[in-house]
Amino acid sequence: MNKMQHTTLRHGGDLHTAIQRFGGDASDWLDLSTGISPWSYPVTNIPNQVWRELPSETTSFRVSAAHYYQCADAQLLATPGSQLAIRLLPTLIKPAHRVAIPTLGYQEHALAWARAGHTLVRYNSIDALRSLTHTKQIDSAVVINPNNPTAEVAARQQLLELAEQLPGLLLVDEAFADLDPSQSLCQHTSLSNIIVLRSIGKFFGLAGSRVGFLISDHPVTAELSALFSPWSVNGPALYVTECALSDRQWQTMQRTRIIQQAQQLNDLLALLISHDDSHIDLSSHGLFHTLLGSPESISAIHRALATMHIWTRLGDIDDQGLLWMRFSLPGDHLNRLRNALAEFHR
Repeated sequence: MNKMQHTTLRHGGDLHTAIQRFGGDASDWLDLSTGISPWSYPVTNIPNQVWRELPSETTSFRVSAAHYYQCADAQLLATPGSQLAIRLLPTLIKPAHRVAIPTLGYQEHALAWARAGHTLVRYNSIDALRSLTHTKQIDSAVVINPNNPTAEVAARQQLLELAEQLPGLLLVDEAFADLDPSQSLCQHTSLSNIIVLRSIGKFFGLAGSRVGFLISDHPVTAELSALFSPWSVNGPALYVTECALSDRQWQTMQRTRIIQQAQQLNDLLALLISHDDSHIDLSSHGLFHTLLGSPESISAIHRALATMHIWTRLGDIDDQGLLWMRFSLPGDHLNRLRNALAEFHR
């Protein structure tokens, strides 16, 4: 039995853990552990009828989503967060598959496939995944693109070639793809074995709305839809999502400020690791930046920031004996983070 079946995973946003260990109130803390944009899409007054009526995916909602994701309306399935799709999809794939899963990546994928009885085959890079596919060691594959936390990005053509070679599914989690949609597979889900997952939580800063999308022509889409209860995505969330997906001006502004602050954060972290005697790698992708190094060095940075009530996402030690930690963008609190990092390496 795969040990993943009984694993309890840790996630970012666990500020209660930070408070239990390092004290303070929630208002004292700067939470940089989630990868969620510090700037949320502004929610204006939601019409009373949206609260009063049962939720309904209007024509305008579906047109907005199809246009934003550049796919056909029939390929869209709105979900109450992409997490539910991640959990349920593997239960619908029969018989059991050999499924390629990234060694470092959002581990809910591995947990869901293991619990559904599939065999996990780990890979460390897209090149390694291509090798597994070419040598027919796997049936299906999960790709997180861009990968969280490694920030590796697989080119669209690479993924299309993988899909053509795989006998099973290519599941692509594009939770962080909004910043640069040019490598998205949403336009190519007419290939029936490609399933793309999208979320409005990260780029739009609307994680609390719990809205995601599954985009595919695969028959499993209808099976998954049948598992959802009626009105599974609430009306106010549908309303706000339609507004956000339709607002091109805001999306342009959001991309600009994310890119600008991502460079500032990258510079801060590059300066930080330049003062460290051990070797620490820095990888970045817009909304999150990841340090990978010795457990001693990474833990020291994480603890020092926590004592200053700045919470980062601390990962697990990998098969090379290295530990990772992830930073979200600090938004209006960039100077607070800058001062804390300066204090650490003083």
